[in-house]
Amino acid sequence: MAAALLTVWSCDTAVSRNDELTAAEQAVDTHNYRGAQTACDRLLEQSAGEPLSAAQYGRLSLLFMRLSEIDAEHENVGQATQCYLKAFDADADSARAYYSSLPLEMSSYVEMMASLSRAITSPADISDDSWCETDSIPATDSHEH
Repeated sequence: MAAALLTVWSCDTAVSRNDELTAAEQAVDTHNYRGAQTACDRLLEQSAGEPLSAAQYGRLSLLFMRLSEIDAEHENVGQATQCYLKAFDADADSARAYYSSLPLEMSSYVEMMASLSRAITSPADISDDSWCETDSIPATDSHEH
């Protein structure tokens, strides 16, 4: 009986989260950015206790990217990138399938999140000076003409 109740609760949670994501997407589409931002922030906060699915993190990442064009650019891009990483942590195959199924107009968002996530997960080794080339123009005597 307890397992059945847990399954029903899990399904209800997934449905309500999908409904919240849909409502946030509609809010962005109708220029209700404050409502969309509040919904996205709430979903991300709630996901700390009960993680989202890969596709849900994917949808949330795109919402944050869309919101970054309106307000709080750096914060929203950061949140989007964290959702992108969480999508792959949740289920890499599902995340790959989700992001590869998006329409072309979303590709710039995905490329940016992918680039930022690579920088986060594989930062350059700055202990090796080879990443920073020195000035290769030789110094000349200023008295020569």
